[in-house]
Amino acid sequence: MPYFLPDLSVWSLGNEFQTAASLLNDESNKDKNVGWVAVVNASFAIELYLKSFIAERKEAGTGVKVDGVSEIMQYSSSHDRGHDLLVLFNKVPSEYRRYIDQSFKEMYPETDYLEEIGRYKDYFMGARYRYEDKAIGSVTNGVVYFAEKLREVVFDVAKHTDPTCKDA
Repeated sequence: MPYFLPDLSVWSLGNEFQTAASLLNDESNKDKNVGWVAVVNASFAIELYLKSFIAERKEAGTGVKVDGVSEIMQYSSSHDRGHDLLVLFNKVPSEYRRYIDQSFKEMYPETDYLEEIGRYKDYFMGARYRYEDKAIGSVTNGVVYFAEKLREVVFDVAKHTDPTCKDA
């Protein structure tokens, strides 16, 4: 089975966290106390979107027949561990970084995505346990809006790099 980057299974998981972040952000704007959780979810979504470019396909199973029945192949993805968004972005192969740059310029020319990645690079680790001494003291929901943009950009890149990718 051919394998293409970005890995849309990793991207889809990121979408779940991004959707949750957007819903929580909407509730936070209604004076609910869920804004911080929205930020953590958005920062994790961004992490997953970046990891979709460095994922590797892992295959489990042999595909051989067992007792006359073909074994079902299981596929999963793995990627480097880590949460620093700048470190992850720098691990994205240059070919895909060029696609990301092109897509941002076309879709969101007002957004300096590298500045945004740098601004939110430590949000997941620094904000998820806000009671800890080393926790980030304040966050902005701008990360939620950036995650929404990156979601669309990753899918746009996939339309250029993955011949099986169709508009959703």
